[in-house]
Amino acid sequence: MNIKASVYDLLAYIIPGGFLLLTTLYALNIFGVLRIDILSLAPTTAQLVVVIGFSYIIGWLFRPIGRYWSRLFKPKRDAESALIEFKKIHPSTHVNFEAADSNILFAHIKRQNKDIASDIEGLNASSLMLRHISVGLIILAVVEIANFSVTLSPQHLFFGLVSVVFSILAGKESNQFAQWYFHAIFENIVAQALQLPDPVESVKESKQVKSKQK
Repeated sequence: MNIKASVYDLLAYIIPGGFLLLTTLYALNIFGVLRIDILSLAPTTAQLVVVIGFSYIIGWLFRPIGRYWSRLFKPKRDAESALIEFKKIHPSTHVNFEAADSNILFAHIKRQNKDIASDIEGLNASSLMLRHISVGLIILAVVEIANFSVTLSPQHLFFGLVSVVFSILAGKESNQFAQWYFHAIFENIVAQALQLPDPVESVKESKQVKSKQK
């Protein structure tokens, strides 16, 4: 696995998976199922590797849940809505591809320029990361509110409400990054197809026309 793929996995799965893992441990600790002081932990390198592996797996397992959760913040068909908006922003541009072709278009960009494809893929990874963190925050909110109902401690209610707010914000930002991802694909495909005039030749032609007029 190359470095770029690792960065994608880090953003899309390992970071949100780690957050979900910590949320689960916190919930188990709060309700007395597992007694562990997370702040005092000093894991070894081998233990860190295991934790990262679990975080990656958890991130993958939460993909379907995150997909359903994200529908609260965005339309089901991201590519179609992005293409409609793209056409509104660029009314003079006539495209002969459909939103359903976005994966094929991205594969073409990746074949032409891997650096640009990596930048575009980073937008999708950020969208997935925020989507999964949004799920983790709503789980944390449920844990905090449930704990408040037992202890009646105002701080748990406060953190529960804050988690709800940040979950909504993360979900909306996930939607925004998803739209930027598809916009970047469409913009790069259209840019590759543009036939721009040579500015040097245009200047020469302009000078020739002016000399003839004189």
